[in-house]
Amino acid sequence: MRQQIDDLIHSSKEFSIQGTNRNPVETVAYYLATSNKINGPQLVVTENYEEAKKFKESFSFWTDKSIKILPTYDPHLYAGVQLSPSQIYDRISWLYSALNENESHIFVAPIMGLLQKTMPPELMLDRCIEFSVGNTIPEDFFQIMSNLGYFSVPLVEDRGSFANRGGIIDIFSPQMAHPVRIELFDDEIESIRSFDQHSQRTLGDVQQFLVIPAREVLLDEKNCLMASQKLLNFKSPDIQVLVNHLRRLEYSENLDYYLPLFYDKYSKSLDYFQSAPTVWMLQELNIETTRQQEMGLLDSLYQKDQHPLKPKDLFEDYIETRSLFQKKFSLEKVKIIESADEMQARQIDIPSKPINKPKVKKFNEQIESLKSLLDESGRKSHFVFSIRGQSQFDRISPYLKDWGYRTEL
Repeated sequence: MRQQIDDLIHSSKEFSIQGTNRNPVETVAYYLATSNKINGPQLVVTENYEEAKKFKESFSFWTDKSIKILPTYDPHLYAGVQLSPSQIYDRISWLYSALNENESHIFVAPIMGLLQKTMPPELMLDRCIEFSVGNTIPEDFFQIMSNLGYFSVPLVEDRGSFANRGGIIDIFSPQMAHPVRIELFDDEIESIRSFDQHSQRTLGDVQQFLVIPAREVLLDEKNCLMASQKLLNFKSPDIQVLVNHLRRLEYSENLDYYLPLFYDKYSKSLDYFQSAPTVWMLQELNIETTRQQEMGLLDSLYQKDQHPLKPKDLFEDYIETRSLFQKKFSLEKVKIIESADEMQARQIDIPSKPINKPKVKKFNEQIESLKSLLDESGRKSHFVFSIRGQSQFDRISPYLKDWGYRTEL
């Protein structure tokens, strides 16, 4: 299967695989995780966030390569519910990775997340700040962090926050797996260490790191004034709270919902890729149906006197965005082999070696014998076990995980 997809990819700019019963999520996840013929960034488009998570889980079963999901804001603007900070940070992290893409990055985007408008990439690049051992901290450091959308907290545990304790500064930038701790001598950076945000224990020394914006909306006097003027005629409590924050140049919880109010020019998430990605459309018909349903729902909830932004103000046009895909592969349900004759002609041989069940009766002895057989077979192999069902899987899975294997039933 991998060779067949390789051949299709390198023989055309666009193809569609359709068939009977195999969901393309597992097929594409396996291919992107194991193929050594991938060139450039790969963008997987799904119908919704749940399908994106399924893809990530399938992909991560086969490899440790980096994979990121670009969420849309859920609940949406018209729901009147607080926006989750994790969605903001996941989007920022995805966009930053797209700016710095390489062949080890796989990008996943539910269709509404892909279409959601965002900040210009040149603005993100302009606002990134690098910190290195031996350099000095800017005099207006705390104002800079605030301008980038970071919150000052007593203890750094979440992305988008920083803490100041005398000569020690902790920062958790959204693209990082762990926060960093800066130790100062006067205003000079004496050391930088990464640490675990849960235990607060040091993980290792760092020579330099990058702080990226924590929000897609970056406030300044000009855009706060511009957004406030656009909101003057709206009297809902949520809008009034937002306006009061803007008058003080302060970030509010749901600020990022209103991104189009703050920029004369905004961008598509696709604008962040330095080279055009290969786009995998997983069940394109479902993607289009989901998009139509989501936009229909938003149109039905929009109230002109309550909401300053229409649904079309929040999202890019689907047809226009789709036209930008320079290399697109559309997969509905995958069916590589179509007949017995074709199967014989195109059969794929996968080298395999059977491992017989250990010839011992006690369970602990079977486990010990199994470990020896697996070790002898080599760590780079995949193993298939025929078992009775869920209960037996639950019994042996913890042992396999302790030995460093991933398991899936």
